[in-house]
Amino acid sequence: MRKTVLLILVFGLMPAVSAGQKDSVRKGAAAKSSKYYDAAVGCIRTLMRDGTDRYGKEHSPMFSSILDLKTHSMPAEAPSLLPLQRKGDRAFPGGNLHHDIFTLLAMYHLMKITGDECYATAADAYLDFFLRCCAAVGNGLFPCGEHAFWDFNKETLGGYANQENLALVPREFWEHLWRIDPQATERHIRGLGPKCLDPIIEKFPVDKKNAVIKVFVPYNEEFQKGRTYGFWDKIYEPSGGYAFVGAEKLALMCLCAYRFIGNKDHLRYAVDVWDTYQTIDRPTDKAVTPGKYGGLVALSLDLYDITGEKKYLHYARKIADLAVDELYENGLFRAATGKDYYEAANGVGPLLIELIRLHLITSGSDYSLPRYYAET
Repeated sequence: MRKTVLLILVFGLMPAVSAGQKDSVRKGAAAKSSKYYDAAVGCIRTLMRDGTDRYGKEHSPMFSSILDLKTHSMPAEAPSLLPLQRKGDRAFPGGNLHHDIFTLLAMYHLMKITGDECYATAADAYLDFFLRCCAAVGNGLFPCGEHAFWDFNKETLGGYANQENLALVPREFWEHLWRIDPQATERHIRGLGPKCLDPIIEKFPVDKKNAVIKVFVPYNEEFQKGRTYGFWDKIYEPSGGYAFVGAEKLALMCLCAYRFIGNKDHLRYAVDVWDTYQTIDRPTDKAVTPGKYGGLVALSLDLYDITGEKKYLHYARKIADLAVDELYENGLFRAATGKDYYEAANGVGPLLIELIRLHLITSGSDYSLPRYYAET
C-alpha cells in the first residue's frame, strides 16, 4: 500500500522550474510563430481581453468558464450538455479555478518564454482576487473543484458547497498561490486536513514486488470485471464534460511511474495504448473535446521524450493539427467538435500546455515545460 500512496502523491509533486530552465529564460528563449503557438497564445489573449468576469455588481479578473464563440461573452443560458455531461460538473454562470489551473500555468510560462509580463500580471490578478475574495467565503476551503465554482452574477459560491478536486494540484501552482496570499493558501491546506493524504486508489492486480499498475479501482472496493473505472478504459467513447480522461490518461500515469521506478511494464502499457489509437478511426459522430486531443498530444510527446522515436512526434503533430483546425475559432477553442461555445471544463488548459510544448520542441527552443501528470 505504501507504494500506491507514493505514486498518488508524486503526481502532484513534479518539479516546477529547473535551474536549466531558468537559464534558458535568461538566454531569451523567444518563441517563433507556429500554428500551435499562435492558437494557444491567441486563446489566452482572448481570455485576458474578453473572457474575464464582467457580470454582477463586482467585476473581476477571473475567466468565465463558458463563452460564446462569436461574442466572447458568457451566455444568458447554458448550452446543451454534452453526452454524459452532468449539470453539476459545470461552472455556470461563473468561473472555476480548478478548470483554469493549466491555463494559468501556461500564462506564467509564456511570460518566461516571451519576456512579456502581461501574462503573469493577468494570472496574478486572477489568483489575487480568488484568494482575497472567493476564498474568504465559508470556512477557508477554496470554492472550486469538480462541483463548486464562483458565481459571477451572485458574487458567491455556486454549485455544491464542497471542495472536491479530481486530481492533485501541481507543486508549481501551489508556489504561485503561496507567493500571492500565503495566509489564504495555508487556511485551505489546513482545512483539507490529514484525510487528503489517505490512499484513494489501489492497484489491481497487486504486484508488490514490481509495483505494476494495470487497473485502478476505488479504494476499499473489489474489482468488477467489465466495469469502467474512471473512464480509464475509454478510447473515443463520450465522457461528458471531463477534460482529460481515457486510456491515454492511465498511460500517462504509467509513464510517470516509469520515470520514477523504471519498471518497463509501465512503458509497455503506454506504448500499447498509443499503438491502439493508431488502429482506431476517430469517430465523426461523437464530440471530441480539447482535453481528449490534449491527452493524445501529451502521451505522444512523453513517449517521444523517453524513446526518441520520431513516430510519436509525427502523431503529436497530426493530433495537434486536428485540434487547431477543428476546435480553434475566433480566438477561442470550442468546447468540443461541432460546438459553438468555449468551455474551460472540457480540457482547454491541458490542450494549451501541450500545444505550447509541441511548438517549443518543433521550433528547437531550449525552454522545457514541466510535465503535468495530474491533469483532469
